[in-house]
Amino acid sequence: MKKWTLYFILALRVLGYSQTNNIVRGPFLQQTGPVSTYICWKTSAPCYSKVLYGTSKSNLPGISYTSNTDTNHYTLLSGLSPDTKYYYIVNEDNVQMTSDTFYFYTAPPVGSGKKLRFLALGDCGSGYVQQYNVRNAISFYNQDQYVNGILLLGDNAYNGGFQSEYQTGFFDPFKTNFLLNYSCIYPSPGNHDYTNDYTLALSHQIPYYDIFKIPQNAELGGVPSNHKEFYSFNYGNAHFISLDSYGIEQGMYHLWDSLGPQYEWLEQDLVQDKSMWKIVYFHHPPFTMGSHNSDWESDLVMIRKKIALLLEKYGVDMVINGHSHNYERSWLQKGHYELEGTFNKTIHTVDSSTARYDGTSNSCPYKKDTLNNKGTVYVVAGESGKLGAVQSSYPHNSKCFSDSYKAGALFFEIEGNRLDAFYLEEDSLIHDKFTILKNVNRNQSIEIYSNQPVTISASWNGDYTWDFNSSHSKSQSITISFTNQYIVHDSLNCLADTFNLVIPGIREHNKDNHLKVYPNPVKERLFLNYLNLNQESHFTIQDVSGRIFLSSKTRFTNGNAEVGLSNLSLVSGTYFITLKISEKTVSKAFFIDR
Repeated sequence: MKKWTLYFILALRVLGYSQTNNIVRGPFLQQTGPVSTYICWKTSAPCYSKVLYGTSKSNLPGISYTSNTDTNHYTLLSGLSPDTKYYYIVNEDNVQMTSDTFYFYTAPPVGSGKKLRFLALGDCGSGYVQQYNVRNAISFYNQDQYVNGILLLGDNAYNGGFQSEYQTGFFDPFKTNFLLNYSCIYPSPGNHDYTNDYTLALSHQIPYYDIFKIPQNAELGGVPSNHKEFYSFNYGNAHFISLDSYGIEQGMYHLWDSLGPQYEWLEQDLVQDKSMWKIVYFHHPPFTMGSHNSDWESDLVMIRKKIALLLEKYGVDMVINGHSHNYERSWLQKGHYELEGTFNKTIHTVDSSTARYDGTSNSCPYKKDTLNNKGTVYVVAGESGKLGAVQSSYPHNSKCFSDSYKAGALFFEIEGNRLDAFYLEEDSLIHDKFTILKNVNRNQSIEIYSNQPVTISASWNGDYTWDFNSSHSKSQSITISFTNQYIVHDSLNCLADTFNLVIPGIREHNKDNHLKVYPNPVKERLFLNYLNLNQESHFTIQDVSGRIFLSSKTRFTNGNAEVGLSNLSLVSGTYFITLKISEKTVSKAFFIDR
């Protein structure tokens, strides 16, 4: 009788109906895009994969399932709507398993400037106390803010990258009060994922590739890599590239070999991408003096000489690495590919501000232009699970900020043309931060017609002060209907946009912007300012049709003069004052508001 009972139980397990089957890993998300995602999990015995899902927690009409049994489950949910919250239930052995954290948001449409939040974890699979401290700090700091994606920077399991180490060193520590149920994982491998083994670097037969499902066929945009080791994806208005800096392709090619498939694909992918933001992440850093030394370690030297140059050539905005068990963050850097001692801040930075953007000395944000997209911030964030010693020359000369005393993780947010990064340490405090802005400090001329409203907007997300008295002076956008020059700046005077509103056919002579008129709009008197002028000047006042209402003279004293308008019977509208100053004629628009 006991033999029959044992046989019956084994049969049930094979068929996937074991009463003792349970989830031992996950669920976690892979390849989340605007219209699809994978729900992944692992069970203790083979069974069918089935997921129920929908936009209402109490109504899950969608069903996705597989017709074969397995212990590793990768269930595709497709036909979804972009930028939408979905709830899901994992169905295993006809037992539904759910949780308050079983939900996700699809990605916004490609190109959307909607705010995104990402988390980068470097060397996070140690199982050490620092890893748990960092996990708790992330939960405390992040609260209920949604994290769209988690970038893994390699060495995701120690020491040999075995299945058991992924379980005890990554999935088990991060399943408590963490994000894996609802934030998609986008991994990259490290040397410990390859067991530091040359043979495995050649064969790539490691658990990492069994665990993670890689978008190697451009499922989420970019150029298909056709390799599970490296890939790219689009998310909103950002393009992400994950590289393999340890594995060897075709028996001979490393990441930095220009004839290798990874290098060739990387350049092709960078060339085709037109996203606002380019983020590249992989394990081995090109610039570090932490627990590793980029001056003499051969793989780091080659990445510094070959890959950093390639990434900067195509305007990559941020490079994030692990490997060194510390935190190091550069200035907005360019053109330095040699030994640390040759770094020259004057030559090798586009901007040597701290970019903390907090009112401290020299802290204005980094500014880039998409037409001349020069400068890259290099971040080493390899202490999410363990700390390490540092080199004698630490910190590296190229670094704006470095820290090796506490473990931590990197958050960054992208919204429109603004990127903000925050380095959170295990004490739940932000120890470093920086901001990059693109296409700001604009100077525009905009043609309008008399009394036609037009909306002008500051070119950044943040705070705003317009240079005239308005109830909307703190708004990003204002609507006006009269010509003038308008300037908006931020509270720290790091940013300023200038808008010159003109009427078609009327030009300011000599493009002289030194003449100022105020107040604007005008009621009875018009005050003028022109440098330090001390002389009598002839002027005319005319409307947009060229009709002259006044031709007279006024005297400037220390650059100031005034003109009375009360006897002119001017109606509301746009007018121009034109002055003859020495040998040139200068015009400026003003508005009458009756």
